[in-house]
Amino acid sequence: MKFRILFTFASFFLVALASVLPAPLENQIWKRQNSCPSLEEISDFLKEKGIGENTVFYAYPGTIEQASKYAKSECSKDFTYFMSDPKWADWMAKCASDAGSRNDLFRRTPKAMGQLTKKYAYLILPDGKDANERSIWWEEEYPELLKNRVAVLGVTPTGDNPDDWEIYEYDPAKKAPH
Repeated sequence: MKFRILFTFASFFLVALASVLPAPLENQIWKRQNSCPSLEEISDFLKEKGIGENTVFYAYPGTIEQASKYAKSECSKDFTYFMSDPKWADWMAKCASDAGSRNDLFRRTPKAMGQLTKKYAYLILPDGKDANERSIWWEEEYPELLKNRVAVLGVTPTGDNPDDWEIYEYDPAKKAPH
């Protein structure tokens, strides 16, 4: 009987001790997240790719396909412009290990695009519509454009030819909801 009590006590003690031991260094979250590029690395990459003068952004119900089509018609750049680059593919592979890292990459990249844009920003978003307040547009891109005092022109996709799409002045007085 004493042996069973002693064995039970020892088992609980060992389980409790093991639960507070630190995880091995290679399994720590901060170690895994560092494999994704920093905001500065992404900015340098985007500068090399020519992002900066006129940039096309989109917010739902606008689509990435519409943004790409408009960028090609206006000699601008958008998110898809650099996605075929081997460096981007390498980053995607490094950051694919967990959702947090992917989220970091997909938030840092638009933020860097917003920081680099200097002349005009085109937003693919039908006139009268507004992006969700939790969208990347509100949380990452638009605040950077406001800091740089970049003129934002809204684009309403109508039909297949981007030359026929309606351009409107995006209200610069509207602040990101924070």
